Amino acid sequence: MNISDQNNLPDQPAVPGPPVGPIDGRFGVPADPWAALALGISFTGGFRLSDIEQLVRTAGAQRAGSRVIEGIEQHLADNLVGHLPGRLPTDSTCKVLLYSKNAPNIGYVLSVIHALATEDANEDTNARVHQLESMLRGITQVSQAQHMAVAAMRTADGAPRVSTGAGQR
Repeated sequence: MNISDQNNLPDQPAVPGPPVGPIDGRFGVPADPWAALALGISFTGGFRLSDIEQLVRTAGAQRAGSRVIEGIEQHLADNLVGHLPGRLPTDSTCKVLLYSKNAPNIGYVLSVIHALATEDANEDTNARVHQLESMLRGITQVSQAQHMAVAAMRTADGAPRVSTGAGQR
């Protein structure tokens, strides 16, 4: 693709996600604050702690009334960002966990857990339970491997091993 083709990109990405929109020129950050929020969440491991006040400011509002909260929830949903608790509170000091619903990271795991916890059983339930179990096994294996690596780096008395440089060139 040459530089002139970049302005002729399609309006929608090839994979599910927020619509591709205008870029404001600052390090490729989308001009839409909700798309920028979703992108930031994806790049920080798939989740982020926020408070309602920050979301209200992003919405351009002063207070977290019920209509403002409904609008925030819609903007988050439009950009494939989930939130816990499942219904955002109107107390601006409350903390909420935002997570990416489509990025292949811990945010997606949260998305599957939230869906299983809040939806009635249906024809997709078995597949989601198996998918969640598989993801959790993978996370557990990585965690166990990290613990084993740390344990291997300790001496018998539990102190960290110190490299003396012997045998190194």
